[in-house]
Amino acid sequence: LYADTDSLHILGTDVPECLDVDQYRLGAWKLESHFSRAKFLRAKCYTEEIEGALSTHVSGMPYNVHDQVTLDNFEFGAVYHGKLYQKRVPGGIVLVPGDMQIRED
Repeated sequence: LYADTDSLHILGTDVPECLDVDQYRLGAWKLESHFSRAKFLRAKCYTEEIEGALSTHVSGMPYNVHDQVTLDNFEFGAVYHGKLYQKRVPGGIVLVPGDMQIRED
């Protein structure tokens, strides 16, 4: 259902014979997980239910925001709260909380 550089996310547990899969060998595909449900929006933007728990991977999304993600609210345009952004102030930089949105690009 999803592939990225060297990793595979396939439906079911049977690996097609035409794929060279090995967890460690250079040049082979790595089978990342066995999931029961998943949602793949774009490259580096997906969430999978593995043994009853969600495992979310979104480029730029900090871990403290992952607990806001559900399979129902994981979609383009979704906004999650709590990402920290740098703000330049006299004497340095401070971190301020803000929102992050899943974009289609």
